[in-house]
Amino acid sequence: MKKTTNGSPRGTTNAPRRKSLSETTKGSPFSGRPEEVQRRSPQGTTRRSPQGAAKRKNRPAQAGATKGDARGVFYDLFPAEQAAELAMRATLLRGLQAWLGASGITQTRAAATLGTTQARISDIKRGKIERFSLDLLVRLAERAGLRPEVRLAA
Repeated sequence: MKKTTNGSPRGTTNAPRRKSLSETTKGSPFSGRPEEVQRRSPQGTTRRSPQGAAKRKNRPAQAGATKGDARGVFYDLFPAEQAAELAMRATLLRGLQAWLGASGITQTRAAATLGTTQARISDIKRGKIERFSLDLLVRLAERAGLRPEVRLAA
């Protein structure tokens, strides 16, 4: 391959290299992560804090705001029958996630233990609740040794 005068492969220009976005924004108010802003502490040092955090702390309660259902957010968003099932599924999914984290085994080995695929274990770890039925989560929890049970409240 023939080289040009600046040593680059043929076909490239001798124009100066363009700066990347991170180089062009360095030191500007838009540098850093977008959800953070720089603030000065009382000691004169710069620290990072979430945008609007100070505003949220001192904000009075909104007029007309209501408290949600004590049983959980599902009861605020769905009919009671559907909310009850979603709450049970969420509890089982969280239990399986905790078991996976505490056991320290690989997803492949967990899949073999639970009698499912590695992709399904990945779905559990990522919290994909919509991909699991209640009965499947009960079976997986039992295979994991979590002893799932149901209690009825009067």
